[in-house]
Amino acid sequence: MAALVIRRSDARDDINGMKKLWAEVFGDPEDLIDDFFATLYAPGRALLALEGDALLGCVYLLPGAALVSGSGERESAVYFYALAVTPTRRGEGIGAALTAQSAALCREAGAALCLMPGEESLRAWYAGRSGFAAFSTVQTELYPVLDNTPEITLRPVSAADYAAKREALLAHTPHAALPEEFFRFQEKLCARSGGALLEIADADGKNGLACVETAGDCAEIKELLFGGDVSRAAGKIALRFGASACRVTRPGAAKDAVMALGAKTAPGLWWGPVFD
Repeated sequence: MAALVIRRSDARDDINGMKKLWAEVFGDPEDLIDDFFATLYAPGRALLALEGDALLGCVYLLPGAALVSGSGERESAVYFYALAVTPTRRGEGIGAALTAQSAALCREAGAALCLMPGEESLRAWYAGRSGFAAFSTVQTELYPVLDNTPEITLRPVSAADYAAKREALLAHTPHAALPEEFFRFQEKLCARSGGALLEIADADGKNGLACVETAGDCAEIKELLFGGDVSRAAGKIALRFGASACRVTRPGAAKDAVMALGAKTAPGLWWGPVFD
């Protein structure tokens, strides 16, 4: 039997196998997978686990994020995304080997490695097997639709505008500064569900942003940054998307979110939208 080899993705020939494994493990449609590769993937941004020519596992290492402290100091970060192991070979340590190699590469580069567990049960696995620790926090609340909110205006914005305006809003808040390409992929995820990236303004001159996906009768605001009346902004967003309520995720310390390995920045910062 051939030995397990872990290497960076470096050839166009790798892509077909990577897409096939993604579909097999996560069940996502082909066009969503294509959106990811068109916006966030580039050669070298994945680690592959191979046995001979057989692709057994893959994880994507997305660069460009920065962890920003309250005083404005910045630390490079890599987002560890979509770890996949072919179902027939799980339990053999392939995922752990990909994670360990990812951590080693980030240590060499002087970057923190960050991830959002796809399921809460995975937190203990990442903590116990690889040493990841809780790093970012969030608060999540549910707000009903409101049909009398003339003082709140909503306007769609591009991914580039969203990324730039977001940095201005978070200038004095510990947070992850995310590259525009993250928001270009998120914009596609929003559009798939009938949502959007939005700018918010109220009659008092307060501005904000919302990253909205929809899920049945509930609008999912994956990021709400707004210094005005949150309940009224959420109620207006629910109305815009024909929902009866909004589930709002915004900066706060109610529960753990993204985990990190090797981060020097203090925990408790705001990460923002994750690609779940």
